[in-house]
Amino acid sequence: MAAVDSLTVYVGGVSYDAREADVQDHFSQCGEILSVRLPTFPDSGRSKGIAFVEFADKAGVDAALAMTDSEFMGRNIRVDVARGKSDKSSNNRGGGGDDRRSGGWRDRSSERYGNRRDYNRGNDRRTRSPAARSPSEPSDSVFVGNLSWSATEQDLEQHFAGCGTIISVKIPVNRATGRQKGFGYVTFSSRDEADKALKLSGSDVCGRSIRVDYAAPRKE
Repeated sequence: MAAVDSLTVYVGGVSYDAREADVQDHFSQCGEILSVRLPTFPDSGRSKGIAFVEFADKAGVDAALAMTDSEFMGRNIRVDVARGKSDKSSNNRGGGGDDRRSGGWRDRSSERYGNRRDYNRGNDRRTRSPAARSPSEPSDSVFVGNLSWSATEQDLEQHFAGCGTIISVKIPVNRATGRQKGFGYVTFSSRDEADKALKLSGSDVCGRSIRVDYAAPRKE
């Protein structure tokens, strides 16, 4: 494997609400990051739910691999060494293995992970909207995506108050900038109450249409 391949990791299971800055913040503890790429479908512009993170050295890659199955924006991600060739090496060889839509790396999400969840059963992944995917495993907590930067925890508590007893509300903040990350978590006293909260997906909070899904359970 070429050295450039070993310095880039593939991240699967990325939230569709994630931005490059969110991915970089999540992996910043691993080491110096040279680049982050979030591939999108060319026809819709929607995220493919994967990312590529390039580190300055192998130590960063090793640390990133240890973060597989960690929670990121309400989902458990998968981390592996990226397989493919850079744009330069691929162009020199006539394009073998290169997918320019994936930022210079071949998108092997369906190949390596069996088209699980969103794109199984033979459906064309380009025509199936991420919004049509099945919800995550039921939980008493929900993930709230596409939050307005001006939204507060009090705004979320008020918005979901009609669903039941709220135990906690949290809107994560980027530690380096102090800026909100654009998503939050609401924990209820029961799963039935969280079920009601899912019905508010698409409703308006501070001028933005939010996305609501079950939050991935935290690891012990």
